[in-house]
Amino acid sequence: MSDSTRKPQTSSARALTAWLQKGSWSILDQGLFASANFVVNVLLARWLDPAAYGAFTIAFALFLLLGSLHGGLLVEPMLVYGAGRFEGKLRGYLRVLLRGHGFFALLCGGILGALGLSFLAAGSSLLGITLLTLAWTQIFVLFLWMMRQACYVRLQPQWAAGAGLLYATILLSGVAVLNAVEALSVTTALQLMAVGSLLAGGWIAIRLRIPLKNPADAAFSKEIREAHWTYGRWASATGGLQWLHGYLPFLILPIWAGLEESGALRALFNLIMPALHAFTALLLLLVPVFVRAAKRRALRSTFYKALGAVGVLGVGYGLLIAIFGGPLMHILYEGKYDGYAQAIWLAALLPPLVALVNVSMALLRAMERPRDVFVARAGAAGVAATIGVGLVRFFGFAGAILSDVASNAMEGLLMWRALRKTGIPNTLDEENAAEALPRKSRRLKVLVSAYACQPGRGSEPGQGWAIARGLADHHDVWLLTYPGYGFKEAIDRELAERPVPSLKVVYHRLGVEGQKHLEGGEDRSGLLEQWHYYRWQATAARKAEQLHGEVDFDLTHHASHMKYWAPSALARVDAPFIWGPVGGGESAPKQFYDRFS
Repeated sequence: MSDSTRKPQTSSARALTAWLQKGSWSILDQGLFASANFVVNVLLARWLDPAAYGAFTIAFALFLLLGSLHGGLLVEPMLVYGAGRFEGKLRGYLRVLLRGHGFFALLCGGILGALGLSFLAAGSSLLGITLLTLAWTQIFVLFLWMMRQACYVRLQPQWAAGAGLLYATILLSGVAVLNAVEALSVTTALQLMAVGSLLAGGWIAIRLRIPLKNPADAAFSKEIREAHWTYGRWASATGGLQWLHGYLPFLILPIWAGLEESGALRALFNLIMPALHAFTALLLLLVPVFVRAAKRRALRSTFYKALGAVGVLGVGYGLLIAIFGGPLMHILYEGKYDGYAQAIWLAALLPPLVALVNVSMALLRAMERPRDVFVARAGAAGVAATIGVGLVRFFGFAGAILSDVASNAMEGLLMWRALRKTGIPNTLDEENAAEALPRKSRRLKVLVSAYACQPGRGSEPGQGWAIARGLADHHDVWLLTYPGYGFKEAIDRELAERPVPSLKVVYHRLGVEGQKHLEGGEDRSGLLEQWHYYRWQATAARKAEQLHGEVDFDLTHHASHMKYWAPSALARVDAPFIWGPVGGGESAPKQFYDRFS
């Protein structure tokens, strides 16, 4: 096997290994956080009566609404801009975002505190005390959420996993101590989460080397605020809609069935939350991964690989829940919620749906299309507020689960519709160009002539490759090129690593050309090189006419050499002809003549 054959395989193997490593760290990160919170939720569900656990569920749902707005304004734009526009100034960028987090968290604390006092005044002491506790603990919880996701901007999910280990250790050991001294309650559990969040988030901030003082100037801070508002106004509204279709069933179920039903619904959802958290972690990883893949012109293939891998994980987890969910509920809750276990198979539909939705959402976010995500979330919220409410009203507990399934299905369909409208590009520039094309423009058959053509080069070879490769993203391209000067080896190697199905390369050489001329162009410079180029164009014309007879091209395009005073093989093909860009008509002052050869 030749070296040129082995190198692409080695590159692919390394890329796959890197994917598996980062994906494993990402899942471990989310698993640590999710498992710790899962244990706390299970213990609260076991030890609190269903009505009290239902009140806790409603209070926490209100907190998550504020958290979704925080994520939309600060965290989600950070995943895009931190890996793109502000990548070179990441430390200062994160410091500015932390300041924004402080302002937002104080505002949230005021709102939660006011709600807590209102419920206390209305006689709902459990809900009021819970909200008052959340009013200050959410500052530290949201801080940790932000720091964890900053690790994904740096593509360092292992740092987030380390923080997850610290958080899980603090939370689980603290719960054990509180339980031993009979002090575990909703409020003490939330206070323990705040302590763990502060320590784990602070550890990440140290690893990220975020400065204590703001090093950014006023212009840089203003640029960040404007960028986040431009993106975040859609993302925060989208987060609110996500919260609506995800938590509306919890809020309206007590109207017809009581707080006990909300507690039971949360107890059942505890079983699928680990998978949903894992898919959220992969979503956070995929946004910067897609942004970087676009820079390598590999966005489309990266998306399909991620979609297949995450989809398999979702289906597998759903099957496990459908088979073992009922017995697991009995063990975890000591039979308290056995009467609701028959609906577990409905909840098993959610992991595969959420997996596919999250990968599509990551792609839309990476493409800086928050409006499309907003539209999809709006559609899902519309289903929850209409069909979903009806399902809850007539089917109660099972209807609440069906409402979530229907909302996620609608969200996924709308995201796929948005992606199919313009297609999935290989680069972000290509995506923007694709939006400007007519939606139903057909793919053309294009013959490109590029005598000099080589990936990764500048000047004539780079121009020839760039034109042919760029056209292949939108049309079916036949590239007619010269195999010498190492062009063929470079093109074959590039296509082996990054295949382009819509690009077919046709190599043409002179029949009487010696091997040393083909490989390096020895003894060919000046007039000899121009004579060789002229003869190549003359003989390539016959090859172009032959190809046209077989393919029937819609268009021909001369890409290199880019000079107006030499002929092009494609002029003889009976098809519309684009010549250029070309140059060579420049003149120089007489004073510079002695500088020329």
